[in-house]
Amino acid sequence: MATRGRPKGEDTRMLHVRVPVRLLDQLETLQFVTKRTTSDVIRQSLETYVQLHGNLLTEVAKARGEFQRTYTPAEIDAIERAQLENEEEADKPENRD
Repeated sequence: MATRGRPKGEDTRMLHVRVPVRLLDQLETLQFVTKRTTSDVIRQSLETYVQLHGNLLTEVAKARGEFQRTYTPAEIDAIERAQLENEEEADKPENRD
């Protein structure tokens, strides 16, 4: 069973949201199946959302002139995976000049 309470490590803040009952029912099912707390599921969902839209965060940081953008560990992993995939694709014989 997942542990309860405030996550260790980085600073956190409370977030109160309203969600459709349908989503809340699905959340409760996922909690039961995965043996995770509501907070764990919501945090993971937000991490995934941020990863999917990381390019927008980069563009906003560039527009604001924030050259020292801080990446999450998940973003770093995604960037490294993409770089490896690009290198592997470039190394294929059909893609060489």
